[in-house]
Amino acid sequence: MAIGDYKNLNGVFIDIGEQIVEEFKDHADKHRATGKLYRSIKFNIKKNMLIVQLAKHAIYLDKGTRPHMPPVDKIKKWAASKGINVWALAKSIAKKGTKAYPFLYRFDDIANSYIDDIAEAYSKDIIYDIDKTLIELKIKK
Repeated sequence: MAIGDYKNLNGVFIDIGEQIVEEFKDHADKHRATGKLYRSIKFNIKKNMLIVQLAKHAIYLDKGTRPHMPPVDKIKKWAASKGINVWALAKSIAKKGTKAYPFLYRFDDIANSYIDDIAEAYSKDIIYDIDKTLIELKIKK
């Protein structure tokens, strides 16, 4: 293991990422029309960071929207999958906005449930780095 290569921490991040993807996909599955959001939910680890990827429209499902005229080309597939006239849907969104189906808050809940695991893994990785650095310094003398 090289210095700065936090395998213990990344192992915890993998556990967190897998749980987040599972819960987000479960939520997306309940609101599935085209499947685009469901298929977009992924995670990866880069430079000791957990990165969760979602389709751009995930925020609109999570927060809902205020009344606005949506771009019809963006809602066409969704409307068709639900058997709804796209213009009627656009007018409804222009008048009422869209309802929120919150789920992104679960990221914080899940990550916070791993705080002790993160701290323990990070401390193991730091101790390893310190030990390795001290050994390298001793060899160079």
